[in-house]
Amino acid sequence: MVYSFTVYMTTACNFKCSYCYENYKNNCQLNEESLKETLDFIFSYGENEKISLDFLGGEPLLKKELIYQSIDYIKTYYPNRLVEYHITTNGSLLDDNFVRFMRDNKFHVRLSFDGNKLSHELNRISLDGESYYEKIIENIHKVKNNRLSYEVRMTIAHNTIPYMYENVRYLHEQGLSNIGMIMDVRLSLSEDLKREFKTQIERIVDYYIQEYDRNSKLTIDQFDGKLLFFLCDLVVAWFLVFLPAIHMLILKWLMARSTMVLIL
Repeated sequence: MVYSFTVYMTTACNFKCSYCYENYKNNCQLNEESLKETLDFIFSYGENEKISLDFLGGEPLLKKELIYQSIDYIKTYYPNRLVEYHITTNGSLLDDNFVRFMRDNKFHVRLSFDGNKLSHELNRISLDGESYYEKIIENIHKVKNNRLSYEVRMTIAHNTIPYMYENVRYLHEQGLSNIGMIMDVRLSLSEDLKREFKTQIERIVDYYIQEYDRNSKLTIDQFDGKLLFFLCDLVVAWFLVFLPAIHMLILKWLMARSTMVLIL
């Protein structure tokens, strides 16, 4: 058994993404005392069971020192418990020391990043108005090069739907082979955008199978075991709209696996 917990480090963030669903009325910050109480509560569950701990925000790296303290506290007071660590970050505040720290503690890293610079900066806007794109992609490569378990997670919004295929290909050509896609939870699609969405999915499917045939590593979260994940927050009508594209994906994937030829 694994007990899974999320520790919200802060409600603050150094970005103001247009599709962010968080709307905190109060600015809450975890402090050292509350952190210790939280960890004691978490580790009171079970005796030998594994703990999965996910650091989240806001932007959790605004509380980087508390994350260091968390792992020190766990190693000191709960040295015999198995723990796996996760973190979701926009990547702008990563540095070499923290990347090494994550590597040494076997973190699983989710990096919120929307693809090429045009797409990324349509919706992911920093509070100070500066562009952090080059810094973020440099940090993503540091995570990858340190052999950390990672996923680059793109949020699909109405203005990035036309670039979905382009961005998957861009990330893969950057050597980033673990990609996830989630939908803007407030997304509303016109008929034109629905057609464009289907077109983009079809192009991504074809590219995915092409890379599989070339033995080129490419994992897309929604295709590898989570085919319907990106529909979870949408109304049933969406499922009816996109079911043909998903059905085509399943058929093509099965045929690719069995080396049969399918003409759609």
